[in-house]
Amino acid sequence: MEPHQVIVANEQRLLREMLERVLRKTPDFDAIVVRHGLAALARALEETEARWVIVSLDRDGDMPYYIEDLLTEHPRTRFLAMAADGSRLEMKWVVPHQANLADLSLNALLDTLREQAPWEVEIEKHPVSQTR
Repeated sequence: MEPHQVIVANEQRLLREMLERVLRKTPDFDAIVVRHGLAALARALEETEARWVIVSLDRDGDMPYYIEDLLTEHPRTRFLAMAADGSRLEMKWVVPHQANLADLSLNALLDTLREQAPWEVEIEKHPVSQTR
């Protein structure tokens, strides 16, 4: 099976590097790291078949403004925006869906990224301390 391509374009360096390490150590993921802004992210989306893009929530804790345009250009891609401290996530993709998650464990995050049809999966909260 081909690894799931995930673009990591999170603005917080420490969180981006942690996500990159975790994804690279997980055999069914291929982490594609984008460090240099929106133009580089758009280029990475054009050059890959990434199913997921991980970005930062904006300063107000909302999905970044540019996600709508990227969704229009890449309707099969799913976007996950994370708070700087990793405590909160928002997900969005073209099939009408948006979810706010709090206290998501690392295992639950990886399971979410593996889903084939996320709009068919019920999202539930997972405490940070929970292990699977």
